[in-house]
Amino acid sequence: KSLEKRVRRLLIVPPTPYPIFRVDVTILFSKYLSSDFNIDWLVMAKSAKSGGVFKNGNETFYVINGNIKKRILSFVSNHISMMISVFRLRYDLVQCRDCLVIGAFYAILSKIAHRPFVYWMSFPMENYYIERSKIRTKNRNIIFDLFKRFGKRVFGELGGVLLKYITLPLATHIFVQSDRMRDVVFKKYNIDRSKLTAVPMGVDLDEFSLDKIPVSNHPFYNERRIILYMGTLDHTRELAIPFKGVVQVMNELSDVVFVVIGNASISEKTSIKQIF
Repeated sequence: KSLEKRVRRLLIVPPTPYPIFRVDVTILFSKYLSSDFNIDWLVMAKSAKSGGVFKNGNETFYVINGNIKKRILSFVSNHISMMISVFRLRYDLVQCRDCLVIGAFYAILSKIAHRPFVYWMSFPMENYYIERSKIRTKNRNIIFDLFKRFGKRVFGELGGVLLKYITLPLATHIFVQSDRMRDVVFKKYNIDRSKLTAVPMGVDLDEFSLDKIPVSNHPFYNERRIILYMGTLDHTRELAIPFKGVVQVMNELSDVVFVVIGNASISEKTSIKQIF
């Protein structure tokens, strides 16, 4: 709120494909903030032919070309262009979301330009890449698989160093996903607590109002107590830990049903089913 009177144009850089679909991005920023502020987005294209510039009300989407041959050049040129705009004071506030490496450059430029820099951590992404580097892929080319995993490891380690020594210390404010994550970031990176704000994942109550959605009468539920998990079953989330807790509850309470809603590969489904 203290920045509201002097912030009119925002630059937001998330590693999110266009069209943007994540609810914490589309609702919080596109639906609410764009009514009061002009927002420029720098995002990746979801398909090879969807690069370009797209306008939607007070929002402008600068979409990096998704074509493999043009992606690197488009990525570099778009980011350089945006960084020059930051340096020329086009933006009143710059925000990066889960940008492990490139976020450090925006943090430095924002500091030089005397513009507020906000970093949004939806997940400890440095740990994500490090953990992903430990998982073998189905690629039969062992050399390619090792090279790819090594690249993820380097990216995760480098991102963690940049977060700790550049991005987070230079940030005017940092958003995290939960109070627990706020405590973890505070202890891990020694960040001033006043700079950390937890913004839990939510839903659009206008679209998912209880008054508009009828209660399910599917016989499977049959008035049983339900434990609901919504999200992916990605191995890096280590869901075996909380799911084993669910098993204990189900063993003690016979009327409990566990429901999972989200994306999952066959191997992820198989590993979770083994827990139950």
